Amino acid sequence: MPSDVITRILTPVTTPLPKPPRSSTRLQDYYLRLVTHLVNRFHGDLGAVQRAYLAAVTQAWEGLTSDRIPQVVGVHDDLDGDGEEELLVFVPLVGEQCGIASQCPYIGVLFEQEQAFWAPRVVLTGKNDMRLSLVRVRSISDANNDGKAEVVFLSEIRGAHTDFVQVWIGQWGGEVWRYLMAHPVVMAFARVEMRDWDGNGLVDILVRGGIVASVGAGLQREHTLVLAWRHGAYQIIADVPEASDHPYFLMLDANWALANREWQRAEGLAANAWVGLQTAWDAPDTFPGEEDEWLPPQPHRSRLLAYVGIERMLALLALGRENQAHAVLVDLEATAQASQNPYRQAARRLWETYLRTGDLVTACTAMERDILAHPESIAFYPWYGYNMERLGAENVCPLDGRTLPVQDQFWLRGIRGPVEGSP
Repeated sequence: MPSDVITRILTPVTTPLPKPPRSSTRLQDYYLRLVTHLVNRFHGDLGAVQRAYLAAVTQAWEGLTSDRIPQVVGVHDDLDGDGEEELLVFVPLVGEQCGIASQCPYIGVLFEQEQAFWAPRVVLTGKNDMRLSLVRVRSISDANNDGKAEVVFLSEIRGAHTDFVQVWIGQWGGEVWRYLMAHPVVMAFARVEMRDWDGNGLVDILVRGGIVASVGAGLQREHTLVLAWRHGAYQIIADVPEASDHPYFLMLDANWALANREWQRAEGLAANAWVGLQTAWDAPDTFPGEEDEWLPPQPHRSRLLAYVGIERMLALLALGRENQAHAVLVDLEATAQASQNPYRQAARRLWETYLRTGDLVTACTAMERDILAHPESIAFYPWYGYNMERLGAENVCPLDGRTLPVQDQFWLRGIRGPVEGSP
């Protein structure tokens, strides 16, 4: 039942071991009956349930061996705070249509005891178009201090090169099951940590990873999504990248330091990017997989240098250091090639507009207009990197306030949202 709210189901009568279905459309019903039978037969003993499940499945589908069947996962806990223990069991729907058994979907079944009978109350299949597979339970605790336990569990999708992890947060209230994520969270090779990140006394959920194991994914670094309890749901409140000394990432970090009016930090980051690019200026052009540096070829490297110079100028002008900003402009114009490089011309526009108006935001937006007027010549990297952090058009001038909510930036795979501090 892919819904935010999943209601209690009727209690079935105890049945013998069910027969395998002849149709894949009845697979979920079969496994619901099977796990209900096994949980009651072995009185909630999860180890015995797993062993009997393997025996039943390998007998039902010829050719399947137990080493190719994923594990039944379960936990005993008082999930709704009523003093009685519930049992939450996740079962792989192994069947002929699965192909690779480890990629089969899962269902979760929540049981409550009625006298001597474990009665299934809800069946979990996922939410919207996201389904469960290779489930493991990460945590059961009252993380948001609402008096009820939150169940944090992970679902894994295995690809040819990359494993993606979905993070699920749910709660059983005694009558309904609710998913508590405000936004879907899926990340490559994710690890989950739970601690109070923002200092408000509530446990936050930190999801770290994000590196896609494919050359075509582009230049990447790990980042950490911070999920915090806000307005009745777990919201993405920050997307914190791993520190990097690569000039491209230094440029991105300087951009967001400028957006946060962290002038000194922005100038330092941009200056380090400038030095890195100048040092590597005579290095050969590199493409994905050839060298660790992942430097863009010319003229793209020249564009990156010019934009880093623009970032330095913005920070220095904000700090009142006009002479140093002008020196950066002179150095930029002497170094960055003019051909196919609108950033070089835009740096001059920034300077002249600032001298004329004395307003840094006006000068910044004039610079942005010049750059965006040449969409064919603004790319920093010529190849297609589908998982790269990108400088979106709305961020070329980081001072005009046109920033997206952090969760939207995460899903657009643009630049991460502005964050204060680090975890």
